[in-house]
Amino acid sequence: MAEKETFSNQANNLHRQAEEKAAKMTENQEAQSHEETLQMLYALRVHQIELEMQNVELRRAQVDSERERGRLDDIIKHSLNEIYLFDRDTLSFTFVNDGGMANLGYSMDELQGITPFDTISEFTEESFRAFIKPLLAGEEPRLIFETIHRRKDGTTYQVEIHLQLIESGDDAVFLAVINDITEHQRLEAEILDALEYAENIVETVIEPLVVLNPDLRILSANHSFYETFKVTPEETIGNFIYDLGNRQWDIPKLRVLLDLK
Repeated sequence: MAEKETFSNQANNLHRQAEEKAAKMTENQEAQSHEETLQMLYALRVHQIELEMQNVELRRAQVDSERERGRLDDIIKHSLNEIYLFDRDTLSFTFVNDGGMANLGYSMDELQGITPFDTISEFTEESFRAFIKPLLAGEEPRLIFETIHRRKDGTTYQVEIHLQLIESGDDAVFLAVINDITEHQRLEAEILDALEYAENIVETVIEPLVVLNPDLRILSANHSFYETFKVTPEETIGNFIYDLGNRQWDIPKLRVLLDLK
């Protein structure tokens, strides 16, 4: 009987010890699980803060990008050059800056129904499409040419056009930057007229006359000069004065005089 009680007590003790051990393991697991949860929450919070910082940087970059784009838009819009964008297929204008609208005399609404061959006097639709084929085929990066631009009121002005095809993903548009060269052409014509006038004066002088540039190369000479020194324009124009003919102009006293000029 005593042995049975002893065995029963031992069993009870073992059961109690097992329960206590199991309880401790549960407490340890709960403590460990709580700690892991805290660590996970901390990591999530750190990640959230990092994402928020990245979002702030992205928003700042977006604001800077929009500000820069706005600045570039203003520069393009108010540029004194005429700037045009037109569709690759329909060739209709999609954008014209203030300089283009002011010079042509059209509003943007009016220009959206107009094409380059409506404003460039020398082109028809057929000839213009043929002209831009090298750009569409990728054979040329740009085309630069001079032509006549026609305003809404029918008046014209001389322009130099820089034309290229701008590709953006699957889309592409033509970009035309146009310079009004009317004043340039006028000044160039005046210079040519002045040169012709001066050459006529030189030609009417009876005595031999030669015109030199600062490097002492011959710019022009009159008929009397050619006749007197038995030289031709081909032998004269552009040559160094001392090399002319058989070097009869290579005289020390002349060098001194010319070097003083």
